[in-house]
Amino acid sequence: MNSKIPPTLDHLYPNRWIKAGLFDGKQRTLTITDIFQEEFDSDKPEEGKQIKAILSFAETDRQLVLAKINAICIAGMFGRRCPDWIGKRVTFYATDKLMPLPTAKGEDKFCVRVWGSPDLAKDIDVTFAPPKRRPIVMRMVAVRATSKSAPEPEPAVEEDDDAPFSDIDVELGEE
Repeated sequence: MNSKIPPTLDHLYPNRWIKAGLFDGKQRTLTITDIFQEEFDSDKPEEGKQIKAILSFAETDRQLVLAKINAICIAGMFGRRCPDWIGKRVTFYATDKLMPLPTAKGEDKFCVRVWGSPDLAKDIDVTFAPPKRRPIVMRMVAVRATSKSAPEPEPAVEEDDDAPFSDIDVELGEE
């Protein structure tokens, strides 16, 4: 029997993207090194191409497609000027909730969300106001190595001391 069975589908097919399945129930703090836009084919052919924001990090070659809710959280912590984000640390976590509120419209799916940052002096609230929905207030946590507090509805998860995603890159042969 093979003892190296990948724990999730995201481990089974490694690529350039940070996916929620790679978190293995842990928070990951990453340092932003670049933010740029890239054009992608839409999932719906009638929509054509879409421009999406991409984040790069110092700790991994993997990149994150930046969902708007995550961009609003990062902007709430570090300001609206994207160049000011370079060098900032952001702590991410995986959740199976599309939005932080159970009444949000849309299908829940496993996704990456912003937890907070070690660069924050104190916890702050950030408001995301999606169109035609009520605003969502999210607590960005001033992450500390011993912090066990968490915004609802997610349970507290301790910070992983290992380099983020390094175990995945080595075991599965990062492309």
